[in-house]
Amino acid sequence: MIRTIILGTGRCGTLTISNMLNNNGVYCAHEFSNPRLTFDLDEHHYKIHYHYLATVYQAESSLLGINYVDRLKEDNPDLKVIVLQRDKQETINSFINVLGIKCRTTNEDDILRFVREGKYIVTFDKTAATLRESIGNYYDWYYTKCDTIQGALHINLQDLNCTTTHDKIYDFIGLPCDGRSYDLIHSHRFIA
Repeated sequence: MIRTIILGTGRCGTLTISNMLNNNGVYCAHEFSNPRLTFDLDEHHYKIHYHYLATVYQAESSLLGINYVDRLKEDNPDLKVIVLQRDKQETINSFINVLGIKCRTTNEDDILRFVREGKYIVTFDKTAATLRESIGNYYDWYYTKCDTIQGALHINLQDLNCTTTHDKIYDFIGLPCDGRSYDLIHSHRFIA
C-alpha cells in the first residue's frame, strides 16, 4: 500500500524528494506510470496503477497525484501527503526551458501551440493568451487544490537544502531517527 504521496506541479523538486526517500530505504516511485495515469481521475487506471505500484513501492512523487489523492485517502486513511512548492516564476521559467527542449524551439508562441495541442502531459490552461499565463494559471490551480488537502505537509523547494527540513519530512512519514541520510540528491532530466 502506498503510504506517502509527494505532490508538486512538476519542475519543483519532487524527483529530489523521491531520491532522498529512496536513499533512506523508503522505496519511492517518481512519476512512474504503468499504464500511464491520465491527468484527470480515471478509476480503471487508478486501480491498475496503484495496485501495481503498491507491490513494490511505499511512496510516489507525481504531479498527476493531485487528482488521485482523495481516492488514495479513501483506500488508505493514514496516507501522508507532502506538497512541494517552488517559486511561481522559477517554475514557469523551468517549464518553458523543458518545453523548449521538447519542442526544439525557444519561441514561446510555438511552445504555446504545442501545449494547446495537448502534446504535454500537464493540463496547462489552453485558453490563456500567453505561455507564461497558461503555466501560471495551472500553477495557481494546482496549489489552490493542494491547500484543500487536510493534514498535508507543505515544503518550499528552497528549504530542501536544510537538514531540519529533511527531519521534518522524515518525522512526518515516520522514518526512524537512526541511520537517516541527509544527502541531497538533486537531478534533472533536463537542466532548467
